[in-house]
Amino acid sequence: YNAWCDTTVSAAAIVTGNAEKTGRECSVPRHVKIFKELGIWIEGCKTVPQPGDLIVFNWYPSIKNNASHIGIVEKVEGNTITTIEGNMGVGKVGKRTITVGWKYIRGYARPVYITTDTTDPAATDTETGTGTTGTETPAGQQ
Repeated sequence: YNAWCDTTVSAAAIVTGNAEKTGRECSVPRHVKIFKELGIWIEGCKTVPQPGDLIVFNWYPSIKNNASHIGIVEKVEGNTITTIEGNMGVGKVGKRTITVGWKYIRGYARPVYITTDTTDPAATDTETGTGTTGTETPAGQQ
């Protein structure tokens, strides 16, 4: 039984073409360092996250700056955060519902993701009529 929460987050970034925006890592503490180097780290549990933010947990709040677990913010409704996380039990990916300010939240990474949404008329090439891809969009914004 090995912790693989961060490899789940990294795999999602690789599959969606966003690995350069998030970094690739299997160690949550090392990934927090990468987030800081990328300039996308938000320290603290009081921030209201956005869908697409990466959420880092510290299961041992008495150990300052610890990073124990990571997931992806799926949605935020009012004060309620829903996450998708790897390693939610043996061999499972699952969801967690928590509130903003929960004491086990260490912080968030807010990457500027690459999207491939071609439904925006402004993203259509007028000569070919084809949509463009690879535009950068802040996490959670469509």
